Order: sequence, then structure tokens, then C-alpha cells
Amino acid sequence: GIKVGRMRLIVAWPFPEEPVREIAEKVKAIVVPEMNLGQMSLEVERVVAGRCKTVLVGSAGGAVHEINSIVKAIEEAVQ
Repeated sequence: GIKVGRMRLIVAWPFPEEPVREIAEKVKAIVVPEMNLGQMSLEVERVVAGRCKTVLVGSAGGAVHEINSIVKAIEEAVQ
């Protein structure tokens, strides 16, 4: 029952500020699953600039995210 979209970054630099800013104006939250400790999440937070909530789902050590951890982050983000 939660509307969810997806944006896949092909390159990290230059960071796609305008598309992320446009999305941030239309959503309650942006969930950022990363296979590191939050470097991309910090860029998202910088560009979003308080327009919506940002939630990091980090995974260090090369482990791929469990889908349940992403779903849980989405559910918590929209509450």
C-alpha cells in the first residue's frame, strides 16, 4: 500500500543534483541503499536540503542488502 519509485544512478559524478532535487519536492522520503557507510547518502542529503527525509540503509563489507532491510526502511520513512 506504499507508493515507491526508484532512481538508479549510472554515474556518481557529476552528481545528478537537479533530478534528485525535483524528486525531493514530490516525496516524503528518499531511502538510499548503499554498499558502504553513507558517502552517497550525504550527497543526497546535501541536495535534498530538508525538502524530504533521507534514510541510509548502509551495508559495509561487501554484503548485498537483504530486501527486508530496505522494505523496513521504507515503511519507517513514511510514518
